[in-house]
Amino acid sequence: MARSFRRHPIAGLTKAPSDKPGKRLASRRLRTAIHRTLRTGAWELLPHRRQLGSPWDFPKDGKRWFGDAPHDCLLRVLRK
Repeated sequence: MARSFRRHPIAGLTKAPSDKPGKRLASRRLRTAIHRTLRTGAWELLPHRRQLGSPWDFPKDGKRWFGDAPHDCLLRVLRK
């Protein structure tokens, strides 16, 4: 019972459990684009990862600090 609450009031903004599916999809897009570019021989035109996707498109949309929230809100958000 000593660890039944999170120690730091930081939590995700949505109900998505993880960003892992979005990160896997973005990495696959980047690898595909790099392989396609390298096959054509255009070394100078390698894509940047932000050209193919955005971290804001991931399911969780980052995290937020809830330290200044009212006590009852903190209890609901920080429950494991």
